[in-house]
Amino acid sequence: MTQPSDELPDHPLEHLAALGEVEPALAAFAGLGGLVMRASWFRNLGDPLDEPVRETAEAYAQALGFPQALPAVLVEWQEAADALLTHDRDTPAFEAEEQLRAALTVAADANLLGPAEETLGEGLRLVRALTALAAGRGAEDSARFYGIDDEGFLRAAVGAAVQSAHDAALVLAAGETAAHPLALKFHLFEQGRWPVSLIGNSLNIF
Repeated sequence: MTQPSDELPDHPLEHLAALGEVEPALAAFAGLGGLVMRASWFRNLGDPLDEPVRETAEAYAQALGFPQALPAVLVEWQEAADALLTHDRDTPAFEAEEQLRAALTVAADANLLGPAEETLGEGLRLVRALTALAAGRGAEDSARFYGIDDEGFLRAAVGAAVQSAHDAALVLAAGETAAHPLALKFHLFEQGRWPVSLIGNSLNIF
């Protein structure tokens, strides 16, 4: 479960740094790669929401356009699994993220000096692969701690982490700030949590 779908080169952070030298818009990718490897992936699942996490969650919901949505902690992994099963990919929050992701991609492409597939595409691939490795290890550690034996649930957790890191990289390439909603969502993962779904007035966080 922990192996990234794309094979990592021998020195992925050096590759990311080299891409940043070719494309200034990608200069922050190496730092993001290092952060991905240090992040507390899934370490604080089910814990009460401390003030930093609550502030990040509220800022994410507001920036995404859902200021009425309040963070709600999912205490048990089965609660998170149930929330995941009932999560509809056609929710307003999902559609809002899709629109943001598309806009970031266009903005990132516009910032590049050369072909996107040779630089942005490669940078995103490396970020995803690093995240799959690091988040996969974190998910396995948490699975042992919480007694989670649902492989599908764990794959969904790692997949969500990989998507969030991909989006955080797009935020950087597009020249956006840490206040961007997809950057804030990544910060929730960085804090050891998993924002499982935003439905109605509830932002469900495991």
